[in-house]
Amino acid sequence: MKKLIMLSLLFLTFVISGCGVEEPIPDCERLETGEFCFENSTSDPINIFVDDDFQFKLSTGETRCKPFSSGVHSYKAEQAEGFILFPDVWQGTEDLIKCDRKSKKFLR
Repeated sequence: MKKLIMLSLLFLTFVISGCGVEEPIPDCERLETGEFCFENSTSDPINIFVDDDFQFKLSTGETRCKPFSSGVHSYKAEQAEGFILFPDVWQGTEDLIKCDRKSKKFLR
């Protein structure tokens, strides 16, 4: 009888505790990051800046995503080639939320 009670208590302990298996925490939760995705729908390459730091050059038709810390960020896309006097520029700010994705599509 004591064995049955002990086994029952042991079984209940595993059931209540979920057998000690924890769900893995996603990187975006653990690192508190979100993702910016940029899409170049223009006929010229564009340079992408986030918080005034150059990130990458996007070719025509290219889309690229990159993680950033949660919070408010400024972004700027600047025509890299094909302009006569001044490049086209797109800019703004976004509040990036943990594990969220913000997409920016640049067109003319």
